[in-house]
This record gives sequence, C-alpha cells and structure tokens, in this order.
Amino acid sequence: MTCVLDRLEHAVSLEDFGAGLRLGLGYYTAVCGHVTFPQALVSPHGRPCPECTLRLALGADGKTAGKLRRLAAAGRRLRIVRRAQ
Repeated sequence: MTCVLDRLEHAVSLEDFGAGLRLGLGYYTAVCGHVTFPQALVSPHGRPCPECTLRLALGADGKTAGKLRRLAAAGRRLRIVRRAQ
C-alpha cells in the first residue's frame, strides 16, 4: 500500500488492514510500524519501504530488526567511505 505522506509502498498485514477497515479511519499500520495513509489504489506503486521489505524477508522481530538496521547503517557508512577514497 503506497502512502501519500512518504510515497513508499508499505506492507500491511491482513489483520491490520481488517482493523483499519473496521474502524473506518482510512489509515493502516504497516509492518514497519509506519501509519500509512494510502493513495488511490489504482495509482502506480511507490518504491518499496526498506524496513517493510527487511522485516518480510527475514521475519524479523523487534530486536533482530534493530540489529539489522544498525548493520545496514554501518554498511551505508562504509560504502560512502569507499567512494570517497
């Protein structure tokens, strides 16, 4: 589901999607925890949310996801250093 706020495509579980529909509020909680305000469902998809993609791919719980985020941030810093050399 692509969010109008950040233009990323977020993964929303069936349970969270159903809860959002029952409440009728028009927003849904994504797998990454982002509150998603969906754009029109006929609109093109946005870029996939990296956090949702990571959690879906690894089935990560909160602690594992935090570790993976830190590792990914360290990897980004290493790539930046390599490019500068």
